[in-house]
Amino acid sequence: MIHGVWFTLIAPVPDRDHIPVGLIGADIEDNRLEPHFCWYPWASPRNKVETVLCFLNDMRRDYTVIVRSKQKDWHFFERMCQYGIMRHCGRIFRYFGDDVAHIWQTK
Repeated sequence: MIHGVWFTLIAPVPDRDHIPVGLIGADIEDNRLEPHFCWYPWASPRNKVETVLCFLNDMRRDYTVIVRSKQKDWHFFERMCQYGIMRHCGRIFRYFGDDVAHIWQTK
């Protein structure tokens, strides 16, 4: 059984300036990876989409990636579904206090 936590800096696209736009922390257990994204103030919406899309595409080859998001992040992860990389699996009510948690999984 593999279990661990790791962190890495993320930058949008390798062929541009290597300016980090965020930090990813992830819980790993067996073949499951649960990432947590933290963005720097200068990260644009495009930076976020590009980096998460690249990260999920790389990680889904070795892990089943599970993401729990707040309602306010619905549109962001719905965009990942439009790219064909994730699917919405369900909701957990009152997970984040009074907020709903949406569960997403890589395909």
